[in-house]
Amino acid sequence: MMNYVNQNNKIMASKKQGGFTLIEFSIVVAIAAVLLVVVLQVAEGVKYQTKQEALIKQMQQITTATERWKKGRPNKNGVSMSVLCATGSKLLDASVCGTAKDGKAANAFGGDITVVANTTNPSLVDITMAGLPADYITDLADTLAPMTTGRCQTATGCTTITVTGSSVKGTM
Repeated sequence: MMNYVNQNNKIMASKKQGGFTLIEFSIVVAIAAVLLVVVLQVAEGVKYQTKQEALIKQMQQITTATERWKKGRPNKNGVSMSVLCATGSKLLDASVCGTAKDGKAANAFGGDITVVANTTNPSLVDITMAGLPADYITDLADTLAPMTTGRCQTATGCTTITVTGSSVKGTM
């Protein structure tokens, strides 16, 4: 501790220079770590919701494209992602078609998209979104269920949507 003399020639003790103690620093670091974890969890949730919304839009675009493709045809036999994405067709955006224009690695979660005519009713199509996150497969199926021809509230008990592993298939 340093001393100094004031105007009345009295020796005064100077204050000790302040700073963080190890305990205070540890508390600040712990609070920062908790905040970082919360921010990362929120960011993950936002990222999932963004991809979920994109998946819904893709399903809607594909359904619309199959209807446009069917014009003049008796049914949807022969429809596929390659047909819908063919150069010059203008039925689907490149973001839905993927780099090879075949639906491979093209869904919002990075998995494949396939489209085929429904075997029971070829005026309908079966759209499969594969490679979806297993942790969210039920939520994604429930989200897509109302878009199917069955207009189901949830995927449970719905005959127009099926979940197999990390894939969801909807009949549109």
